[in-house]
Amino acid sequence: MAGSIRCQGEIIQDAQMKPLTKAQVRDKSGKPAVEDFRMLTYKTEANVTKGLRFNDAGELESITEQVGG
Repeated sequence: MAGSIRCQGEIIQDAQMKPLTKAQVRDKSGKPAVEDFRMLTYKTEANVTKGLRFNDAGELESITEQVGG
């Protein structure tokens, strides 16, 4: 099952045929709670943390989800 995040009414998945770049995700999702070279972290209103990991080329590799915390 692919990881996903909803940004501005659009669903971004980590299993897309053409992966989004880090810049494209940031444009769609806004400023993350935490950002480093290979990761963007977003916190949702439902107390869920979404971690978006990028490869060395800056393309989305995976989306993980943690509830609570």
